[in-house]
Amino acid sequence: MFTIILVTLAPLVKAQKSDEWGVLPIADTYTDSSSNTPHGSEGTLEIKNFTNILDQRRIELVWLKFSLGFLPSLPKDSVITGATIQLYCLDAIHPGYTISAHSSQNNSWEESSLIYSNMPHYNATPLDTVSFENKAKWYYWNVLDAVLQSVNNGSNLFTVVLQGDTVLEDIVPIEFISRENTIFIWAKPLLTIYYTIPKDTTPPTISIVSPENKTYIINYFSLTFAVSESTSWMGYSLDAQANVTITGNTTLIGLSEGSHSLRVYAKDAEGNTGTSETIYFSVKTQQSETQRPEPQQSEPFQTIWIVAIVIIAIGVAITFGVVLYERKK
Repeated sequence: MFTIILVTLAPLVKAQKSDEWGVLPIADTYTDSSSNTPHGSEGTLEIKNFTNILDQRRIELVWLKFSLGFLPSLPKDSVITGATIQLYCLDAIHPGYTISAHSSQNNSWEESSLIYSNMPHYNATPLDTVSFENKAKWYYWNVLDAVLQSVNNGSNLFTVVLQGDTVLEDIVPIEFISRENTIFIWAKPLLTIYYTIPKDTTPPTISIVSPENKTYIINYFSLTFAVSESTSWMGYSLDAQANVTITGNTTLIGLSEGSHSLRVYAKDAEGNTGTSETIYFSVKTQQSETQRPEPQQSEPFQTIWIVAIVIIAIGVAITFGVVLYERKK
């Protein structure tokens, strides 16, 4: 499968599919053990591992450096699940020949000056190994472990080294298209990051502010609540009846006398439905006859007390009259 990419020589971040991103290298070159000449400006990348008749070894390694600065552009909460580099081989004339990919933590090299004698150290343990066929095609290496290591180390750069594992007696190298190639512009090296966005399975949290668990003396009041996230639908159920769709806080009117129950529901963008706690309240706008207080009657003044007071008053008057009479005598 060919990925058509129309690019300039500048690195490109491109959404290939909804769950992957591809980026061109910011530097690519190859080093030659028999030469002190940098090859960063060439249109092809060469790999070679052979021994001539004089038992002289010649090794050519491909170096690729990628920027990981695009990773913050991935959707929020993305999880990297895969990473591959792909190179297009012009003519693999050595079927069965294997090339392995290795990581290097040293990203300081430049394609304009890198040669075999000053190349950084790279990890001897391969990330992945690919066996070649006798035809031109894309070849892919799994480099996920190295990408994750760079991310965990806080590095925005990532280096891969391709090495021929089979020692040949043929001087003809295996050639790949480089980022500088101006003819095969669709066949430049590419790092592809594969990612997934974990499905949200957490329902919204709903808190009802009003009404409360109590008795109301009115038959209307505001339904006020708070939801923990954006919603695609909201509604409420009064007394376990069918849900009523709402767009936010609303007013409940015309409530009948007696006890009621209320629940609020909300659904988020992923389809998770949250449910509030059940609120139990009562509406009692009029007091019942049995609860009305009886009018209080003042206690009648007892007749006997009135008679007694009159008698006492008469007695006092008579006594006072007798005393006055005696004094006048």
